[in-house]
Amino acid sequence: MPSSKVSNIQTTPSDRGFCSVSYSLSVSQSARSFLDGIHALVKRCIPSHANSFKFELVDGDNDSFILADPKSNAHQPTSTIDIKCISVSACARGLYFGNVDIHWTGSHLDQLAKHLPRIGKPIKASSIVPYKYYFNTVTFSYTTAFYDFDQWSLLLDWMVLPGINLPLSWIGLSEADISSFLSSPAFLAWNHFGNIHGSWSWNGTLPQQWGFVPCGITNLYPNLKVVNGSAWSGFPSNLTNDRFMDPFEDIFEQIQKSFITKQIAAYGNFSHIYTLDYLRNVSSNTDSAFWNHDRISAYLGGVEDEKGLLILDLYTEAQPQWQRTSSYFGRPWVWYALHDYGGNNGFEGYMKNVTVAPIEALNSPNNSMSGFGLTMEGQEGNEMIYDIFLDQAWSSSPLNISRYVSSWVGRRYRISKLPVTVQRAWSILSNTATVKSILELAPALTGLTNCTGHHPTTIFYDTNSSIVVPLKLMVEASKEHPALKRIPEFSYDVVDLGRQLLANRFLQAYQNLVAVYQANGSTRCSLGS
Repeated sequence: MPSSKVSNIQTTPSDRGFCSVSYSLSVSQSARSFLDGIHALVKRCIPSHANSFKFELVDGDNDSFILADPKSNAHQPTSTIDIKCISVSACARGLYFGNVDIHWTGSHLDQLAKHLPRIGKPIKASSIVPYKYYFNTVTFSYTTAFYDFDQWSLLLDWMVLPGINLPLSWIGLSEADISSFLSSPAFLAWNHFGNIHGSWSWNGTLPQQWGFVPCGITNLYPNLKVVNGSAWSGFPSNLTNDRFMDPFEDIFEQIQKSFITKQIAAYGNFSHIYTLDYLRNVSSNTDSAFWNHDRISAYLGGVEDEKGLLILDLYTEAQPQWQRTSSYFGRPWVWYALHDYGGNNGFEGYMKNVTVAPIEALNSPNNSMSGFGLTMEGQEGNEMIYDIFLDQAWSSSPLNISRYVSSWVGRRYRISKLPVTVQRAWSILSNTATVKSILELAPALTGLTNCTGHHPTTIFYDTNSSIVVPLKLMVEASKEHPALKRIPEFSYDVVDLGRQLLANRFLQAYQNLVAVYQANGSTRCSLGS
């Protein structure tokens, strides 16, 4: 099935914290201990308010929270705020207020006002779906393979505040005798997919054993039935053609059980959700015509428990599969936004695509949509698209984009008397679709321009009005209010817009270059002029 992925899930009777969720949550002593993480986040990121928030886990069926003033001083300026929540992720979401924010460039939660505002009438919010998913397998090779501790710490803090409760977690166990099978960090994702093996030794493995095995396994089990996979992306045969073990072999179940047992021993029994993401990028003799209604239904029917399988519709924003599969025949599935293919950066800002569309899907007849997810291949670009999508998971109606943009820009740049030109710039950018530059493709004389699909190079908007105008407005704003130049997020955004402008302009320069090269009588001098 194109653009989809399957995860095995076993629901649990209690909230086990950040890495797993369940449909029905109840409070236990072990669940309460997870509040230590939220308290630690407050102490670390908002030290001046280390004791200003009282968290309490309560019983309930939906991921929700209530903000309220303490009863003891309901009519006085407050020094504390009570946050009652159904789950740990909801507790974190309840903390996410106060006109301050956390960004990829750094946390500004410590700028929360010295005197907390009174809540007044209690504020209650509920997630409209059980799951808020984050990461793509390849993000761990395109982006986070190069993170240091501080970058990981910032990212995890950023992830928890919007209420993400189902992050993909690639963890590993080191075994010297399989080091030649595992790949380096920048290639490890494709090792997980069964596309490649080897290259450099690296301590890593899969959260579930899918059956991809080292070539040397047949030395230990000569009669083991294995299938050679396809070559991948031009890699030499000694680094690709991965082997897949027949799942009907007795040893398949033994290895699966052994792997999960050792994984639990090393990291604890914190989740009952296992990813199943094999055969991605692997050539097969099937296509979309092969995967008709009956075959998809039969394939998903292999898991008898309808709640025991969570479908990840990886590219819902552009190529949704839930409609043609009757909402995956009633099985729970997650609506996804996927961009930055191949770790190639493009400025994405079309907000309606991640606000209106998922709500329409959630409200469709006989729908079994159960989550919102971001499966970017590389994590970079326009941060607002991430924020508004994750916030949409807490609103049953599409968010008002103009109001959202105004609020988001104010939190991002954090200066008094913010120039109106900044708001105007982001209003334009909120309707800009992503595009991939041909600069990010292998050089060629043909086949680079006017591409659509996964790696589009067609520019769907007018660069002058959609990029040049906002960039000029941002520059004008920095002249009007020089303090903007000292804000890291503002500098990042200006550079990112400049990068997109240069990438778009290069397209015409490339076409001129090719035209001159292919013209009769081309000379070295004419190419250089």
